[in-house]
Amino acid sequence: MRLALTNRFIVYTGTISYGLYLLHKIPFDVMQSLHVERHPLLMVSVAIAGGYVLAILSWNLLALSFFVASALGMYAVVNRITHSQGAALISGYIFAFSPFVLMRFTGHWHMSTTWPIPLMILFLLRFLDTGRFREAAGAGVCWGLITYNFLEYGMDAGIFLLLFFTYWSLIHMRRRDRVQLLSLWRGGVVLAVTWLVVTAPLVLPALVTMQEGDVLFPSNDEYWSSDVLAFVTPSPLWGPGLDPKPGGGINHVTAGSIENTVFLGFVPLILAALAFFRLRKRPHATVFWAIVLLFFLTLTLGPYLYVGQTKSFSLLGFSFSIPLPYQLLDQLPVVGDRRAPARMAVFGIVALSILAGVGFTELTSIVKQRMKGTMPLLTVLILGLIVVEYWNPPTQLTGLTWAPVLEDIGKEPGDFTVLQVPWGRVNGWTVSGDSAGAVTTNF
Repeated sequence: MRLALTNRFIVYTGTISYGLYLLHKIPFDVMQSLHVERHPLLMVSVAIAGGYVLAILSWNLLALSFFVASALGMYAVVNRITHSQGAALISGYIFAFSPFVLMRFTGHWHMSTTWPIPLMILFLLRFLDTGRFREAAGAGVCWGLITYNFLEYGMDAGIFLLLFFTYWSLIHMRRRDRVQLLSLWRGGVVLAVTWLVVTAPLVLPALVTMQEGDVLFPSNDEYWSSDVLAFVTPSPLWGPGLDPKPGGGINHVTAGSIENTVFLGFVPLILAALAFFRLRKRPHATVFWAIVLLFFLTLTLGPYLYVGQTKSFSLLGFSFSIPLPYQLLDQLPVVGDRRAPARMAVFGIVALSILAGVGFTELTSIVKQRMKGTMPLLTVLILGLIVVEYWNPPTQLTGLTWAPVLEDIGKEPGDFTVLQVPWGRVNGWTVSGDSAGAVTTNF
């Protein structure tokens, strides 16, 4: 191996696929390999498929197929709720191609891989309708996939499931339907046990590591929290294609950066508002998802309310800050050990997508009474407006270049190994020495 530099997290899968299929060499005969990007666990599917099925799909096509899978998953969810293909199409697009997801695609592939989330919700809805435990088990498997993909999404899914089972438990209690209540709880147990079995190889060692105290958990969640204006601020890629740089003295991530792009879109918000006109016809399709939307968007804002990069407000000569419920979440074990509240927006976008679909059915019911035969045109018009809102040209492009020193080393005759030093050390957050080498040393 002429040059072996370190990968992050999962070294072997990415290196094998990179060497075998991209460079057409066995991994131990790779001429140059410089920090192949890390692959979180669900992205191992990208690495494996990208390596062993690359004869059919390229990495780019495989990654793009995940967007299609996300759209199809949300399509199935909303079609089950509204029985409207037009509403399902619009909701699928909102979820799969929201600016939050597309922005992550430029640097956080695991965060843009969201297709297991609507599948989990689909299994939940099927369990709710049929009471079959196999549907609950399917939801547990999907929760496991979400957890393997990204632990923070796994925690968010757990919070969502707690909301789901609490809401429907209260509904059954109000109806005095003991049979449905017990069936719901048994399904919840099946779901939780299935998730634990699926994720035990990941979750149990992680909990042990956390208890050993050798991991430093970051305390800068306020910096990585969202801003109220970020919900209505389009991505900066809509124009110059540059990541916004905060000015001096700003200690909060800028709205529109990769960690704080949570633009919801004005058309989806209007459609979501229309959903409340169907409150009498389909109350649970509106109330529950409205709760989820407000709950997760509030947590996205972090420990304090920020508006326009400031948390300080003045009224009648008094200055104050507004604490938010995230501070309570931050006190909980495990769940509170996160550093970027803005990432919790993904389940808020799930709720927005569903509410937008419900609102679209209300809009179509109004239009049908006055202008029959215009449904296809209305669907195309609404979808086109959302596409324009979410469109982000030009996207960031980075040229792939080799450092001259690597080219010089690669030309050296003979078989040898070059070791990058210092390896360094990482304790979960801070790094001494080389960042990738530090991770690999601990690994």
